[in-house]
Amino acid sequence: MPKKNKYVNKSVIIDRICRKYNLASREDTTKIVYATVKVMEDALRNHEDIMLHNVGHFIVHRRLAHGNKHPVTKVRKILPLRMTVKFKLAPKLKRLMNAALTTPLSVPTTNNLGRINVKSNNQQ
Repeated sequence: MPKKNKYVNKSVIIDRICRKYNLASREDTTKIVYATVKVMEDALRNHEDIMLHNVGHFIVHRRLAHGNKHPVTKVRKILPLRMTVKFKLAPKLKRLMNAALTTPLSVPTTNNLGRINVKSNNQQ
């Protein structure tokens, strides 16, 4: 049995596009995928947000410079201003991802001593 990937990379995306749409030219599909990624990289580098309908929203976020202290050595240092990217999942994709999930088999609750009890749905 072949090992299942835990993630989908560009080469897997290219293979799946070729299979799903019966494209004979893997070369052309590769060019399209790499061009798409390049356009996205350029947009993020230029501090532009990217919104992909029914997928999500890549949001360029500006992290201000701030101080930090190492928890063990207690050495203080200033972390400089930097740009980061946040991703917000589209509601439709979120629903699709969670559609296969049913209600949980057990619901964790806490008693008055702070211990966690697991209550089965049948016992509620």
